[in-house]
Amino acid sequence: MKGFAKQFKNLPDYILKITYQIWEDKDVEAIRDYYADTPIVSLPTPTRSPAGVIYGAEPVIKATYATLKMFPDRQLLAEDVIWIGNDEEGYLSSHRILSRATHLHDGAYGKATGKKLVYRGIADCACKNNQVYDEWLVKDEGAIVRQLGIDPKQYASNLITSEGGPDNAVAPFNEQTPCESLYKSPILPKSNPGQTYAEILKAIMSSNKEAIEKNYDRAIQQFQPGGFVTHG
Repeated sequence: MKGFAKQFKNLPDYILKITYQIWEDKDVEAIRDYYADTPIVSLPTPTRSPAGVIYGAEPVIKATYATLKMFPDRQLLAEDVIWIGNDEEGYLSSHRILSRATHLHDGAYGKATGKKLVYRGIADCACKNNQVYDEWLVKDEGAIVRQLGIDPKQYASNLITSEGGPDNAVAPFNEQTPCESLYKSPILPKSNPGQTYAEILKAIMSSNKEAIEKNYDRAIQQFQPGGFVTHG
């Protein structure tokens, strides 16, 4: 891949190796090498999550250290990495992660419980020249707090209170959230799996039950937010 270090065979290999290096080898400072802060792509990397948008390597480093303090044995097991792109336009990956971790130290989830957790997350990364220049990140907070014995509604309420109440709390990321980014969505054929899946989800969210019967196998195993697994 043009502009990438020779150790990376392809984009999935790049994503898997830098994830392991940062989290399981605990080389957190390597984030400075992999998250653009200006030199190559001219704009600090925006990282979008339900909590909002942060820019550049420093807040990502801070958040990573905080997570590793609470869960020092965290493993990030790649269930899949799908991707598109090329050397000229750059690459886009979607990394589905199954995390295993033990709550060993105090932090954002309260006092250490010693409980073992399993939860999923997805990280979508736009990459070019050996760097991530845009990231979309979501993890299953509902699964985490439930396994720690915390009621999700109470956790959310406490978080809002800690930020100064409903009028002052940070609004969750939404389509109105401002975000500076160099990322441009690739031009895809009108008929593509992503578009098809988006249309199915829109139909389901509009209470169209026929869309489920038409597009889902009767034996489907579905992993839902909150750590729930359903069948059928």
